[in-house]
Amino acid sequence: MAIFDLDGFKAVNDTYGHPAGDEVLHAAGARMLAAARIGDTLGRLGGDEFALIVQAGSAEEVRLRVEGVLDALGRRPVVAAGVAHALSTTAGLAFVLAGTAPTPSLMLARADSALIRGKRREKGRVWVDGEVTMPTLFR
Repeated sequence: MAIFDLDGFKAVNDTYGHPAGDEVLHAAGARMLAAARIGDTLGRLGGDEFALIVQAGSAEEVRLRVEGVLDALGRRPVVAAGVAHALSTTAGLAFVLAGTAPTPSLMLARADSALIRGKRREKGRVWVDGEVTMPTLFR
């Protein structure tokens, strides 16, 4: 499961208004849907966050597909309110291991944790659950 967060989206709403923000969200969702494959499940979690469930044969294939969605989002700007808005996106990715059955809420929490921790280090890329740990001070 991957969670995508549009970097800097709040500035679109604050500067150009919610109708422009809605246009950006619709365009982002359409690009993600176009980049997804048959069998993937895409949904908007709320605000500027989307979730994607990817079914693939290997962890590497999942990561490459999530990176492909990230690339599709940033390939060209979205025009909203007459202004071109570059889309930068960060994703958090959590894997389900074969033979395990974690709950959807656990998968969301793991992907969200990877997203939050990753955004603190570097935006605009995919961060895998467990790849970034919190400093001991914050545990």
